[in-house]
Amino acid sequence: MSSSLELDYARMNKLAAKITQGLFYHERGYRLPDSHRVEAWGDPFILDRSAPERNKRIISFLLSQKRNTIGNGVFSYWVAFRKEDLNTSAWLMLFFETVPYLCVTRPRKDIPSTGAA
Repeated sequence: MSSSLELDYARMNKLAAKITQGLFYHERGYRLPDSHRVEAWGDPFILDRSAPERNKRIISFLLSQKRNTIGNGVFSYWVAFRKEDLNTSAWLMLFFETVPYLCVTRPRKDIPSTGAA
């Protein structure tokens, strides 16, 4: 008997956005300014079909950065901040070594509203 887990990606994206806000505070020492927002995509190779090559480039770059691991592999993340705007960043998060999330923080004016934090 096999079991499967159906994920509610809209809820998971919101959760990943909140985690990104917390990690942003942890890494930078201040909260993400109101002028910026987080966008999150679960399983970036599958769900964001509009720009898979861009995502692969971002992920490849992030994987060249330092890996931060919490809980013996339960949660890992990689981060890179844009030098021209340290509030703009890219995050790759990996839950249980199998569930990836790609998140970005950037100015609100650059992102159409999609319901993420």
